[in-house]
Amino acid sequence: MSAHPAGHLLLLMTLTTLRRSRRVLAAIIILLGLVHISFILPVITFNVGTLWFIGTGFMLIFAGFLNLAVVQYCAKSLIGYLTLISNITCLGLFILSLWIMQEPQVYIGISLFFVATVILVVALILMKTRNRYYSNDD
Repeated sequence: MSAHPAGHLLLLMTLTTLRRSRRVLAAIIILLGLVHISFILPVITFNVGTLWFIGTGFMLIFAGFLNLAVVQYCAKSLIGYLTLISNITCLGLFILSLWIMQEPQVYIGISLFFVATVILVVALILMKTRNRYYSNDD
């Protein structure tokens, strides 16, 4: 029998809320990538700038997919840490983008990836806590 049932319930409720938040954030990141690509279509002139623009949209989509996958497999630490590296990299790239352009989408990207990174770090810590909690119950 558990010594701290209220604490355990709070931990489970927090993990459930974080899981829902990560799903919503992942969907918004994917949507931002799709909107980003839609601004270049139809491609009239194909050049390096166009290729980078499309590539950035796909980067957002794939980062969103990673964030969506980690919701399901967060207990698997490898995908959690790979997603964390991806989020930090995307956050850094959006911050670097501020030097070139101060557009709303850059601020949106910074906000999304900052929140996604913080929530993922909290979720990884709570998952480790939960795993430790269950291993000490034996």
